[in-house]
Amino acid sequence: MLERLGCSLSMFYGEGEYVSSAREQRLLGVNSSLNYDINRNLKGSLVYTYSQRNSNFENAEYSKNTVFLGLTAGF
Repeated sequence: MLERLGCSLSMFYGEGEYVSSAREQRLLGVNSSLNYDINRNLKGSLVYTYSQRNSNFENAEYSKNTVFLGLTAGF
C-alpha cells in the first residue's frame, strides 16, 4: 500500500509593483499534496494550499486556504 502513496511539499514567494499606482504586494504560501495510485490508470490526489498576500494597501491584503480533491484517469 505505501508504494502507491506519494506526497510533496513546496513553498512559493513573489512580489510585484503596479506601474500606474504606488501599490506594492507580496504573495507567499505553502502547498502540500498527497497522491495515491488506485490502479494503473487511476490516481487520486488531495492538495492543500495556504497563501497570504501582503500589501501597502490595507484593503488588498488577504489569506486563503484551498483544498482540492481530484481523480485523474489515464489511457
